Amino acid sequence: MYKNENKNIEKLLTTVRSLLSDKGCPWDKKQNNQTIIKYLKSEVEEVVQALEREDHPNICEELGDVLFIIMLITSYNNKQGKFTLDDVINGINEKLIRRHPHVFAGTSYETEEDLALQWDRIKAEEKKNTSQS
Repeated sequence: MYKNENKNIEKLLTTVRSLLSDKGCPWDKKQNNQTIIKYLKSEVEEVVQALEREDHPNICEELGDVLFIIMLITSYNNKQGKFTLDDVINGINEKLIRRHPHVFAGTSYETEEDLALQWDRIKAEEKKNTSQS
């Protein structure tokens, strides 16, 4: 199930790097954080529509389009020294582990409401720490 994911991500990274190279695609090369916003919004909306229809082949395709845009955004920012794809992946992984102590830290909860309160408490603490730094 997860067997070839790293290999496939590497292939996608190679493709995106080729698109952004000197001999790459003029459209892709001229995009930036601001110009890509409308395309990201459009692709996310297409994912939502496919999910609502439970059109699984289209869900897969549209998620691929969103992933491509994510790869473009990380590539632009990596080139500017802002962050890398690894930063994005590590960041979300760490956040998921922090926000799920009932899974990763052995804490428990009584009800789903307690779970939601725990999530909100952790998120608020993270935001407080971010704004202080």
